[in-house]
Amino acid sequence: MEKRNLLLAFRSERERAALAEAFSGLEGIALLPPTGDADAVLRLLEQGCVDILVLEMMLDSAQGQPVLAALNALPERRRPLLFLITPYTEDRLLAPWAGDTVRCFIRPYLPELLVLRVLQEGMQNERQRGLSVGFDSVSILERRISCELLGIGVPAHHRGYYMLRDAVRLYAESGQPASIRITRDIYPRIGEAYGCHGRVVEHAIRSSIEYAWSHGDLAAIHERFGYSVNAQRGKPGNAEFIARMAEQVRLRPTQGVSRWD
Repeated sequence: MEKRNLLLAFRSERERAALAEAFSGLEGIALLPPTGDADAVLRLLEQGCVDILVLEMMLDSAQGQPVLAALNALPERRRPLLFLITPYTEDRLLAPWAGDTVRCFIRPYLPELLVLRVLQEGMQNERQRGLSVGFDSVSILERRISCELLGIGVPAHHRGYYMLRDAVRLYAESGQPASIRITRDIYPRIGEAYGCHGRVVEHAIRSSIEYAWSHGDLAAIHERFGYSVNAQRGKPGNAEFIARMAEQVRLRPTQGVSRWD
């Protein structure tokens, strides 16, 4: 797979480091040195070596306008896919760049959701991706699933984390869980989205569950799963975990989302 160059541009060194760790080692991503300098971003854009740009709108006192203007001035085929982190909820500031592919994440945002969106959209062929401007809408259900998985210790840097979250969402949204078959109905849909076979999805999800049971928060796991886990296996199977987690996210209120100092 051809790697795409990803640049993280944030004021906070802590935020840059945390996101760099989340993106490091991901298939198809070549991480450029993160920066908090708008001039450095402009130089890299001029050199044409950025394929995906995750940009904090408040990177400088001009609220990112020089960088956004530079993006707008580039020929369309040279413009990187832009993920804009903004404190604003209005889209008026994006109007000058209508026609570019822009995804906006409103603070506070879920870092793991940002990673997922970059993987989903950044790895697509440009023609398949199409051109659109809009705010990333994180449903209450998605937030609950993310918080529950992270709460028990499913690692966000594992590929299986994203597949597991999609599986729980599909199961919870089905409306008729009794008629859903994980292997028949859910794995193929997730595999199609990630470009892999259903067996790969099953293995990735199982690995993430096993990791959580070995390294996660045992108190949180017991609180959520209690004695529903198969006593002989010591941990739930994929289908058992997905069904139980879908039940949990329907019952629990949304937990807090990640913030950066």
